[in-house]
Amino acid sequence: MQDNNKVAGDGPAQATWRGCAQIALIVLGLAVAWYFARAPRVALFPDDVVLEPAGVAVPEVEVVRPRPTAQALTIHLTGTVSLQERTTVRSEVPGRIVWVSPSFDSGGFIAAGETLARIDPAVFELEVAKAQAAVEAAEALVWLEEELGAENEREFELANPEEEPSAWVRRLPQLALAQAELKQTQATLALAELQLARAHISLPYDVRVVSTDAAVGEWVNPEDSDLATRLGTVYQPGALQVRVPIEPRDLAYLEPAVRRTARLAGRMGSWTGEVTGISSVVNPASRLASIFVEFTVAMV
Repeated sequence: MQDNNKVAGDGPAQATWRGCAQIALIVLGLAVAWYFARAPRVALFPDDVVLEPAGVAVPEVEVVRPRPTAQALTIHLTGTVSLQERTTVRSEVPGRIVWVSPSFDSGGFIAAGETLARIDPAVFELEVAKAQAAVEAAEALVWLEEELGAENEREFELANPEEEPSAWVRRLPQLALAQAELKQTQATLALAELQLARAHISLPYDVRVVSTDAAVGEWVNPEDSDLATRLGTVYQPGALQVRVPIEPRDLAYLEPAVRRTARLAGRMGSWTGEVTGISSVVNPASRLASIFVEFTVAMV
């Protein structure tokens, strides 16, 4: 009976101990929560404010916002220069060459309108003088017919004041013939002046000389089909073209290739060109396509 009473007396002390332990755990949990609430937090978004502890060095970073930009696609290729067009220089009038320009030589540059060679102009100058004299004679004849017609008209009116003078009296048919003769002589003069101008051989555009066959003293005749009448061969600086073989995968990489800028380099310098076309078929032997680049050589 005594042991039972002792056990029963320990119950209230055990309950008090457990209550104190629970209160201590609660206080500890609050302290931990308060500590983490005061600790610095990590920013999740750019606008969040980050609190750093005192005395800690903050690293500086640079932020770059990416923007889309143009990209240069570069492929190194080798091609062959060719001429799209070339011009054979010939004389339009017959005669003997009396002068050849020093620039009219292989590799030389000739500006538009500059004389390449000159044919002896003596015969053409005489033709111009002859045509000028014919024009002056025709003008005098027109003046004579006008004066005769006016004189006849005055005499007719004095003799026949009530009648109208006829075209014959006024010499209108003769005046018309004289005016037609004047136009014919003017056309002859223009043709003679044109032939004289053609004695100075030139081209209406800038050219570079490929080859020349002109020599002082040589006789030329445009009606002669012999190759000896050919004075030389030239080309326009803008008529140069480069044919560049290219692998299909590189061509696909450049797509669209037409109108892309190309940088051309050679022994004589470098130039800027433009892709103007693509071959429609692939070379059956090399299995390569071709692109065509046009460029212009500056006149120097």
